[in-house]
Amino acid sequence: MGSLKRVFFFISGLLMLAAAVLFAIYPGETYQVVLFLLTLSLLLHGIHQLIYYFSLCRYKTGSIETLYKGIFFMDAGLFALNINMGRAPRIMGILYLIITVFVSGVVDVLRANEARKLEMGRWKYQFFYGALQIVISCTGLFFLNSVRLMTYIYCLGLINTAISRIITAFRKTAIVYVE
Repeated sequence: MGSLKRVFFFISGLLMLAAAVLFAIYPGETYQVVLFLLTLSLLLHGIHQLIYYFSLCRYKTGSIETLYKGIFFMDAGLFALNINMGRAPRIMGILYLIITVFVSGVVDVLRANEARKLEMGRWKYQFFYGALQIVISCTGLFFLNSVRLMTYIYCLGLINTAISRIITAFRKTAIVYVE
């Protein structure tokens, strides 16, 4: 990773931490902002996957998975946009966030289990965070009417992403030389 990308990861991590603290301080007032950011991140990730598929990875083996992920994230983002812009009850946004966190946790646990089987390093943090996401989402089902809970769940995910970005900015990367 180049030095410019390291600086970008560090600054974006700090901005995410600041946003998470701001959202945690004003949890009731930031419901629409949290739902908008969730919508925006899903849409941008879907657009990025589709652009990547059509520009670079169309002819690679197994590239159809990238197309499916792009379509899925675009669809999820458009659904979240429909919840955000429509007159849907708040419980729909909270359920959507809880389901998103649960699925993300399951994916993290499965990836950590695969990394453990392949004897790769750094699988414990991913497993711990995936299990924590599953527990948080299951706990969130008991407090569905709480807008504060949705904001706190989003803040936890934002803090994790921010810390991961800051750690990645300072982590040494391996360089493979071919002679």
